[in-house]
Amino acid sequence: PGNEGTQMRILTAVDGTRYLVCSGLIICPEQCLTFVSAQSLDGLFTDRALRLRDALLGQTLALAVAALLALLLCRRMVRPLEQLEAASREIAAGAYDRRTALPGSDEIAGLSRSFDEMAAAVQDKVNALQEHIQQREDFIAAFTHELKTPMTSMLGYADLLRGTEVPAATRQKAADFIYHESKRLEALSGRLMELMQLNGSEPPSLEPVRLDGVFRQLTRALPQTPPALLVPDCRLTVLAQRELLCDLLYNLALNARHATPPEGTITLETAEQPESVILTVRDNGCGIPAGDLPHITEPFYMVDKSRARQQGGSGMGLALCERIAVLHGTHLTFESSPGAGTAVSFTLPKPKEADHETA
Repeated sequence: PGNEGTQMRILTAVDGTRYLVCSGLIICPEQCLTFVSAQSLDGLFTDRALRLRDALLGQTLALAVAALLALLLCRRMVRPLEQLEAASREIAAGAYDRRTALPGSDEIAGLSRSFDEMAAAVQDKVNALQEHIQQREDFIAAFTHELKTPMTSMLGYADLLRGTEVPAATRQKAADFIYHESKRLEALSGRLMELMQLNGSEPPSLEPVRLDGVFRQLTRALPQTPPALLVPDCRLTVLAQRELLCDLLYNLALNARHATPPEGTITLETAEQPESVILTVRDNGCGIPAGDLPHITEPFYMVDKSRARQQGGSGMGLALCERIAVLHGTHLTFESSPGAGTAVSFTLPKPKEADHETA
């Protein structure tokens, strides 16, 4: 039968119920005893099935939550890219002021900042181009108007002279008008060519220039007729292109003469600063209304068109002066009031070394 202590375990099913049957053998002197124990395993299998179901349910829920979190994370990561794409489409459609301004310090936020900087650069370029186009259109319109008025009058006088016999006084008046307007148009074309050359030129090479020499040249170039030009005794040196500086001061002084009566005065002033010199052309003439000040450096702009044309003005002088000032890295500033005169100032740097000066 077997040895004492032998154990056997059998898993069996009876009527659909699973049992664990254990048996053991005990040998006594007179007989052998066999112990048999049977225990139902349905509860154990049921518990295992429940645990397995709970585990599968938990894993399913965990996978669902993980998938949801992954979806939300992907949406969060993709949303800035969608905003960048939408912004790029709007900019391509003409909304150059569109910005993304995404917060954060990650790579996408860095891309957003770079994108906004690019959009700002594009907007600046487009605005500059639009401003340039508008200025060109205004320039052409003003130039056409400036040509149309004298040309119409000149054609009328010329037709009068060739068509009929006219008195000598009328003939002389017509000839004088045609000559005067022709000279004005000649001066206008010269100023226009000069302005076009300056607009297309690079900033000049600046060198030390003694102002007293420039002032002497200016005094010789201006007409020796009233109003008087008062020039200071100045030995300062500035960084400039000499000929352009002379043209700038000459045009400012000539413009002041047109606005100042013979009994008035035009004063050239200098104010030394630690690293620069402020030059001012001041007159006590008719002055400029406040509404005209923002426009007086525009080509062909005239405060008093009839007076300017009588004096041979073309409205180009201050435009040339402003362009020369810009080429020197500065701008013209105006202080004026009607009846009190006008002061036009600009600033030039002083050389760091005054060893080589052009007198």
